[in-house]
Amino acid sequence: MNCPDASALAVFYAEITGGKVTFTLPRLGDLGDTEQRVLRAGAAKLDFQPNSEHCLVFADPVEDLFCLTTVDELG
Repeated sequence: MNCPDASALAVFYAEITGGKVTFTLPRLGDLGDTEQRVLRAGAAKLDFQPNSEHCLVFADPVEDLFCLTTVDELG
């Protein structure tokens, strides 16, 4: 899923569900350090990585896919 502004999307879902955003992450920073943190948390890195220089694809513990990216805006 592409999400150019995750914070805004979190606010949207909090609004429609009556929830509250309680935590936001700073900008990704070093991709290698973040990759290690994500793997330690239980994610699995997919074998196919279409743009590993700027984006890494993982599966969470229930096999939903997500990406970590250093790209600020998707053009």
